[in-house]
This record gives sequence, C-alpha cells and structure tokens, in this order.
Amino acid sequence: MELSLKESILDQVEKKDVLLSYPFESMKPFIKMLNDAAKVFMALQKGEAVEDVEELLAAPIYDEKIRERIRYIFDMIMKDDEKGKEQNAQGLYENRVINEISVNSQELFYQDAYDRCVKEV
Repeated sequence: MELSLKESILDQVEKKDVLLSYPFESMKPFIKMLNDAAKVFMALQKGEAVEDVEELLAAPIYDEKIRERIRYIFDMIMKDDEKGKEQNAQGLYENRVINEISVNSQELFYQDAYDRCVKEV
C-alpha cells in the first residue's frame, strides 16, 4: 500500500496495516507520522482537546503476517550482538555475547530485503 503524505498516516493505517521497513523504504511517511504525533503531543501539553486521542496512542496490528514479521524483526534486533558492548565490573567495555553464532541484524535484514526483491522480479 502506497501511503499518501497528504493524509494522516494514522488514518491510513487504520484502514489497512502497513509495515514500514528502513532503510529499504522511504522515511517520509514515518517522519510525517512523527510530526503528526508531535502536534498531538504539543496540543495535549497545552491542555487542548484532541479527538480520538486513545486511537493515537496505540496501533494494533490485525494482519497476522505483518504481526509475525514485526515480531521477527524485534527478535532479531534483540539478538543482534555484532557490535554490542557491555560494561564489566571494572568499568571496561567488552564485546557482548548473546548467541553461539554472532547475529548481525543489519546484514540479516539487508539479505532478507534482497531475497524478497529477487522473488518479486
């Protein structure tokens, strides 16, 4: 689904779930959504009334495939230990080791995007 920058991103997402994946897609819809959310936040800070504020604070994902993809992305990000560091008791930083085999989520997502592109061509 192509998102329109002329309409609220949140309104569009209410109609159909959308997965935005970076850096492989444009950041413009995400930045617009952040700007819209910032305007709502500023209005709330000023004590102004905002319609349907509850809907702006949560974004349920109804599409099972997109929900699974999001969980997969977050799982891989949390398992990423390629460049992570931990501070030891002496205050020194050491390589973080989470997995038997190191996980680099950026490389994994790049390869995944490439594979998906090749399948579509």
